[in-house]
Amino acid sequence: MSITPLSKVLVLGGTTEGKAMVNCLLDYGVPVVYSIAGLVRVPEFSSGTASCEVIEGGFSSYGGLAEYLKNHDIIGVCDATHPFAKNISATAWKTCSELTIPYWRFQRPEWPKQPKDHWQSFTAWPQLLNALNENQTVFFSAGQLNDECLQWLLTHPNQQIKHLWRTAVEPKSPLPDNLTAVKAIGPFTFESERQLFTEHKTDVLVTKNSGGEATIAKIQVARELGLPVLMLARPTPVPERVCHDDLNKLALLMISQLKLNHMMQVH
Repeated sequence: MSITPLSKVLVLGGTTEGKAMVNCLLDYGVPVVYSIAGLVRVPEFSSGTASCEVIEGGFSSYGGLAEYLKNHDIIGVCDATHPFAKNISATAWKTCSELTIPYWRFQRPEWPKQPKDHWQSFTAWPQLLNALNENQTVFFSAGQLNDECLQWLLTHPNQQIKHLWRTAVEPKSPLPDNLTAVKAIGPFTFESERQLFTEHKTDVLVTKNSGGEATIAKIQVARELGLPVLMLARPTPVPERVCHDDLNKLALLMISQLKLNHMMQVH
């Protein structure tokens, strides 16, 4: 393709799809830089002789995202971060718009509700937590626990109930006595999830509608057991028109637009 050797596409990742997008672009011969928070594990890429630079921990050491894009010949940004990484997505969209750099968002499909599901959907944590029954044993599988969740645990009227929290990152501070933390990274199997539900006597699942196959087993187990699921709905930090849910089609669209942009600049 007609792009200078120094030009690169920045992929904002930290997800399975982010890594897949990098490999897909490398296969098409597109130079890529991959950015991750670096909280869990650093990926390795294998695509023939092509390599990919990996940036950990954000762009503050570069003076911010805008400075990085301007100073490193970035010709497009593919946002393949987690569906709930709203601050990152909003910043990337705003920065690209201001710099007139192409921006694309890969958005994995949500989990669809099935007939036997007992879901309640919420747009904010306070409303979700208020809907919990004080006699239920809760399985929190929704990323890092925020202040609202911790306050709910600390002020719970029945401190004898031991709730469960699964986290991919080691907790940074002491946990409430009524919470058990399990550190684990997906994908998870149906059998292992069912065992976890049974072992901790789970009555209700609290999660986010992240979508994807890696963590869907917990939804399937809750369905089989007839348990309620309190689901946090996705945020919408970027316009729908820049979102795509087919990874390979998005890669081809990106390449097509990048070629067109280069031709327009030349002629």
